[in-house]
Amino acid sequence: MTSAVMEPHWIRQAVRELGAERVVYGSNAPMVWPSTQLIVVRQAELTEPEERKVLGENAARLYRLD
Repeated sequence: MTSAVMEPHWIRQAVRELGAERVVYGSNAPMVWPSTQLIVVRQAELTEPEERKVLGENAARLYRLD
């Protein structure tokens, strides 16, 4: 989970080592603004498919919404 990770390189490393399908966006709200965490994820220089998985597809799969 990306919750309260403020350094994009840690998110990028998690995706590279664990795989994009195992990283899920989280904001740790109300302690961290969701929009702030979204910016950090977008600064992680992920590929478009990786970013889509992290920002929503993985959660949809886990909650069986897809």
